[in-house]
Amino acid sequence: ALSGAQLPQKMATRYAALLRERRQGAVGFLPAAAFAPTGEPSAAQIDDFYKANRADYIRPERRVLRYATFGLANLDTDVTPTAAEIAARYQRDRQQYAAREDRTLTQLIVPTQDAANALRQRVAGGASLETVARESGFNTTRLGPLDQAAYSATVGADVAKAVFAAARGAIAQPARSALGWHVVRVDAVNRIAERSLASVTPEITATLLAEKRAAALADLSARVEEQVASGVAFTQVAEQLGVTANTTPPLTADGRVFGSPTQSIAPQLRGALATAFQMEEGEPQIAEIERGATYLIFEVAEVTPSAAPPLAEIRPQVVQGWRLGEGAKRAQAAADRVIKRMKSGTSFADALAAEKVALPAADTVNLDRQQLLQQGQQIPPPLALLFSMAEGTTKRLEAPNRLGWFVVDLDNIETPQVAADDPLIAAARQQLRGAIGDELAAQLTKAVRKEMGVETNKAAIDAVRRQLAGEN
Repeated sequence: ALSGAQLPQKMATRYAALLRERRQGAVGFLPAAAFAPTGEPSAAQIDDFYKANRADYIRPERRVLRYATFGLANLDTDVTPTAAEIAARYQRDRQQYAAREDRTLTQLIVPTQDAANALRQRVAGGASLETVARESGFNTTRLGPLDQAAYSATVGADVAKAVFAAARGAIAQPARSALGWHVVRVDAVNRIAERSLASVTPEITATLLAEKRAAALADLSARVEEQVASGVAFTQVAEQLGVTANTTPPLTADGRVFGSPTQSIAPQLRGALATAFQMEEGEPQIAEIERGATYLIFEVAEVTPSAAPPLAEIRPQVVQGWRLGEGAKRAQAAADRVIKRMKSGTSFADALAAEKVALPAADTVNLDRQQLLQQGQQIPPPLALLFSMAEGTTKRLEAPNRLGWFVVDLDNIETPQVAADDPLIAAARQQLRGAIGDELAAQLTKAVRKEMGVETNKAAIDAVRRQLAGEN
């Protein structure tokens, strides 16, 4: 059903014509602020408005956190590596400091010993390994630098032994691995002398210091976590660590400081914020900020639930909302009057000017659908309405947040003829190919279900439902 699914040519042509469609009109805006009453509302008016719109003034949950950070500076043990520890580590890793030899190789693998010997003889006669391999239908591989142990782990001890016995520039005696017979040229030999304890002491010291710091810090964090679990107060834990306890202003779950949009929270708290909004008050938690270096201990000091505040606390804000609400009602009535005047033949500009308040002039619109779509997902609602109206009609549209009303007037729709070779037709067929395939698949599935019938295993469905719901 999906094979070769294509949008029919006529449909694609119609769709392309739709994209070429041009609409001409105008959009006027009647702001609620222009019609808002200027006097003070009565107590009853403001109370009734607040009760009806309380949900608009609900404040988010806020939490005050106490926190402190501790890390390497707070370790209570000496983690400096001793000479004995450095010597012991040197003995443990003696093999990595021993003298060794690294080699760079060019390798060729063939299926038989005879073929390997023949290729080796040709190279010994003066031909290059790459040329011999290419003429025989094989490819060479460049390897290294690597030591005998690393090479042996890849190809086996026999091949590695033969290769590391050959001189620089020579072809090693062919040897066999699980992959076949290896013909290997030694391109370079790098001999590395043994490293003494004195020469590697700084390196070992740095490694041991990092390990001992991480272990000591992990031990310290475990002890702090044990104290927290046993109920020791946050302030006591901070005091024992010798760190400063900090307190945040009220924070919201999205990481903002409540009432102060420009203020930001401490960076070390960002990763812990989601956890903090799931915790109970007075139950400290520990989190790792920088792996092996810094930890955070924090607790919820205060929780302010999400709720609408008392009217007295936000009365100026509510009064402003009441004014805009009343202004929006009057703006709606004014929009109806403007539309009525336009239907009787008055021009858009004169219909707006007839209102007793100063209103912004209407904006003219002259767009095709392609230009409209170029605005992306944020198409202004008045333009979206303009492109869904009938020609010669006028409609009103409420602006968000009770800010006023739009009056949208559509004067003319032009739909040009689309040439048969217009690239928009091909683009439309390509763009809608997936949608056509989905529709055909859905229709076929529906037809199969209708013709064949469907049996439902209710017991199995109930079992799966119980499993997904976590029921016994």
